[in-house]
Amino acid sequence: MSLVNAIEEFVAAVSVTGYRGLLVAAAPLRYGLSLISWLSGIRRRGLLVTASGEVRDAAQQVAEEGWSVVGQDEVIRMLGSEYDVVVVDAYGRLSANTIAAVTDMVRGGGVLAIVGPGPWHGASFGGWAPTFDRYFKSRVLECRQHLVVEHDGSRARVVSRRVVHERARKKRPPGRLEGLPAWLSRLVATYDQAAAIKAVSAAFEDEKQRTVLLLGNRGRGKSAALGLALAWLVHRRVVGNVPVLAPSVYSVQQLFSHLARGLRAAGIRYKAWGPRPLYEGVKGAWFKIYLESPHERLAAGVAFVDEAAALGVARLRRLAARVRKLVAATTVHGYEGSGRALAHRLARELPSVTTVELREPVRYPEGDPLEEWLYRTFMLDAEPRELEPGPGGYEVRRLSAGELADDYELLRSVYSVLALAHYRNMPSDLQLMLERRDAEVYALLVGGNVVSVAEVFVDDRLVADVLARSYSVGLPPAARIVRIATHPKLQRRGYGSRLLAFVESQLRGRVKLVGASFSNSEALGFWLKNGYAVVYISPRFNKVTGEKNYLVLKPLSDELVPLVSELVSDFRRRLVLAGSSLYRDVPAEVLAAVLSSCPPWYREPEAKAPQLSRHALHRLKRVISGDYPELAQDAAVILAAHAAPRCSSVRELEGRELIALTATVVQGKPVWEAADILGVDAGTVEALVRSALAKLSRAFALHPGGAGT
Repeated sequence: MSLVNAIEEFVAAVSVTGYRGLLVAAAPLRYGLSLISWLSGIRRRGLLVTASGEVRDAAQQVAEEGWSVVGQDEVIRMLGSEYDVVVVDAYGRLSANTIAAVTDMVRGGGVLAIVGPGPWHGASFGGWAPTFDRYFKSRVLECRQHLVVEHDGSRARVVSRRVVHERARKKRPPGRLEGLPAWLSRLVATYDQAAAIKAVSAAFEDEKQRTVLLLGNRGRGKSAALGLALAWLVHRRVVGNVPVLAPSVYSVQQLFSHLARGLRAAGIRYKAWGPRPLYEGVKGAWFKIYLESPHERLAAGVAFVDEAAALGVARLRRLAARVRKLVAATTVHGYEGSGRALAHRLARELPSVTTVELREPVRYPEGDPLEEWLYRTFMLDAEPRELEPGPGGYEVRRLSAGELADDYELLRSVYSVLALAHYRNMPSDLQLMLERRDAEVYALLVGGNVVSVAEVFVDDRLVADVLARSYSVGLPPAARIVRIATHPKLQRRGYGSRLLAFVESQLRGRVKLVGASFSNSEALGFWLKNGYAVVYISPRFNKVTGEKNYLVLKPLSDELVPLVSELVSDFRRRLVLAGSSLYRDVPAEVLAAVLSSCPPWYREPEAKAPQLSRHALHRLKRVISGDYPELAQDAAVILAAHAAPRCSSVRELEGRELIALTATVVQGKPVWEAADILGVDAGTVEALVRSALAKLSRAFALHPGGAGT
């Protein structure tokens, strides 16, 4: 049987089942181009995603009518589209993110085809390292509906073939739905979508209901549900001015297209705008719904958010505080998914949340073999299994990429724990782990179960590159701990710290510096406890997480201790001087923790009394004696800036004194706001600030009218 006949037969068999199938062809480029050309003619609507310029040039000449040809960097603008066949070119450098993204575009009964260098066991796909290539190909053979063919330049053969025997149940729309008008019922694809639309509507009828959160794996129709819900709210004249926030204009096309469908079905006249064929907004006689940048400050009482994970918890929290109603959708499991961790955090931190989960896929049947393969291959649904601490001790191991690639269950156990460290996990994270040469993975096991995991990039430039913007000194490449996490049921038992100590012991002698960058301030305590010091907090919010980025360092060589100590000292002084502007949005408790931390290796600068005028000293004396603290704000800031780099001075302050001083003097917040932070009255805050200033004055031997003038 020829390859063409084998492929044709497989495509026909897949179509009969109603499920989707995976086709992989490994062949030299000239044969691969022939297959791509032939595939473009077997179905009416298809997509070719190219990673190689040579393939793209050739494909654009042979692609049949109804086919689209795009580079993998353009895939984002195709999201939400549906195709009978999607062909992915693996002759160039192919990202795992691309494969995962386009898989969701294949409709039921269709085929995802990946065409790359052959033969199957010889050439590497996508320019991948041998470990990831080996892992990927082993997972292909596990797909319940697949065909693998190869051509070695002289002969062709079928490597592997599997087709499911059962047929998928034919999907039927719900029909007339109770509680929804007839025109809307006809547009709803699943009962889950209907429940989501009803939940949004109910929230606008209940003044106490502030937030609606739609969750679901990719392809569950969340964006469509948002659009249809908006159409219904417009129809009922419940909303008028509604901004829609999303990571990009391409992310909202499904929402706006279903909004437009709903408006047409309801007989509502509207005008749409945006660069064709994209929507950027829709407006009518009494409403305007438009795309808004997540970085802009909203002037509306209602906001809709699509792909909330891309905006980050902190940004959503600030948004929810400014609007009357917030409706957001986010992917739980998918190529840009967030996992359950983010969903639980959003439900905990956003006001009065109603959560609706959409489970039924829209484009293909439940139990689809291709979706199952996608999730298992790229760990899109990896979550730690239930563990209880067993008897006995623990062991720490470094796991090689080859070991992980060849042991799927071990890899899944490791990755499911690591996924907790990032609220957005993408297939490229797994790809990097298995193929980046300087990536190292360490695991702490208890009773043979993976409990804590650390991923390290040994020869990393990120730390040096970030610090080069703020400091005039050059730093050598540092080992960067990309992710470190402990199973949620076994946290706060010291496992993470033990693992970190082992990692440092393995790095010592190979690198002189180790660091980590993160945006979750809740993780700061872990790093400070383990002897790391903060040397950088980003002035601006991270565009991805919506939070500030933190950078911590620890020298592994005595040679670098003076230099890193100098950076720490400079940063703490900067933290005070810029606290009321750049760092005013950082929680006062976090800044206080940074200022109070003192790693054992840190060398504090020599004590020098601040140069205060006799008038500034006079004001400081009056405040310490009982006047209101704002009177000596200038002197207090200078005094705090001198004290910040000196652990011995800061240690004189007890916890509440330091937080009160940080909130009012460093960040310039009013006394009442500091009182809310500490849970005390304003008078107590003023007393704490006076006490702190008195202690710092004594530490520098400042006497009004004497030293320091």
